Amino acid sequence: MAGALSKGRWSECNERFRGREDKRRMAKAHHSERSAYTTTERLVSAGLKSTVASVRILDRVSGTHTAVTPDTVFNALAAGVCSRGSVYRTLAELHRAGLLDLYRLGNGSAAYAPHDDRLRAIVTCTCCGCTKIIEDPQPGECVQDAARRMGFRLDPAPLYLNGTCTRCQARRIPSARTTYAKRRRAVKAE
Repeated sequence: MAGALSKGRWSECNERFRGREDKRRMAKAHHSERSAYTTTERLVSAGLKSTVASVRILDRVSGTHTAVTPDTVFNALAAGVCSRGSVYRTLAELHRAGLLDLYRLGNGSAAYAPHDDRLRAIVTCTCCGCTKIIEDPQPGECVQDAARRMGFRLDPAPLYLNGTCTRCQARRIPSARTTYAKRRRAVKAE
């Protein structure tokens, strides 16, 4: 039999396979110690292939301490690494694998940030739609405490808040809600 493995060769393959499985289990066990292992190991432990594009994209997003849009990631990557569509697909895949958090911004776009178990607050301007992510842990801690007092345990998720940004405040542009409320009062008065 030309394609058959000898008994010694078969046990050698099994040992190598068991060694890889042990490494994967160890990587999953030490998942909280992110700085202790490389991007490639993080991808493999999440069950993803370690491609050049996925490694560079995960490095780029992990290197920032705030959420980034797919267009920002695409523009930051070296030309020729991957297409814009590949960036979008890879970011979605990394989110599904639990390596990134997805945030829906006020203008309908998405932003990605490294996954952690913090509760982040996202503030959206009701006038222009600009969005900022509050990286300060206090809003999350305050909400967690309030939920705990009511007997709830919150899952990590973004907290969406609406307001008016400083630029729109300076230009004195009424927010969409204020304009709607004024129109509604005018209709009731008629």
